[in-house]
Amino acid sequence: VFEPAGEGQLVKLTFSAFKMGYTDYLYVYNGREAADDALVGTYKGSTMPGQIISTAADGTLTVVFKTASSHYSNGIGFAARAESYALKDLEIASVTMAAAGNGRAVRGAADVPVARVAVGVEGDRSTTSLSSLSGKAQGAVTNVKAWYTGIHDGFATTDCIGRAAVTDGAFDIKFDRELVFDTYGTYYIFVTVDTEADAEAGSNIGLSGLTAA
Repeated sequence: VFEPAGEGQLVKLTFSAFKMGYTDYLYVYNGREAADDALVGTYKGSTMPGQIISTAADGTLTVVFKTASSHYSNGIGFAARAESYALKDLEIASVTMAAAGNGRAVRGAADVPVARVAVGVEGDRSTTSLSSLSGKAQGAVTNVKAWYTGIHDGFATTDCIGRAAVTDGAFDIKFDRELVFDTYGTYYIFVTVDTEADAEAGSNIGLSGLTAA
């Protein structure tokens, strides 16, 4: 049983290695008892468990290891760090942009993907949100659109969340709806562009100076 160091804190369990034998099982429970209704998860194989934070009133976690074999095991076991943790409100910790597509113009093209925006959300409770993207466009670009793909990092044109015209090389996309994040993780927005009808084929297009708010 792991106990937090102070009042109002919880135990957080973070794994750094995990490779169990064929008959090895790891059980993690909220609280001080290995009770079925307090089971957080059963872990086996070589898939690393995610971060586990107690939801028990006293902040404790109980960890139980069981094996059905008393002889040979092909596993190396597990390594994990247990520490006291105070819950934090969710916040947008990072917004990073990577190129998408080949960065070359096609004359009069629409919805050409040029950027993938990764939004890193950290914390444990409440919500955080985004409502706009702004920046500068390079090349013969007339309009930009934003497409939300959630936790999936592949481009898809199924959820357009906003669009804007490019004026003097700048754009400001106001989302049609606020993007609300209620759990930690990385979420993705793709930005596409429309090119001018007389754009020079193969010329460079792209985005820079991206700001999210």
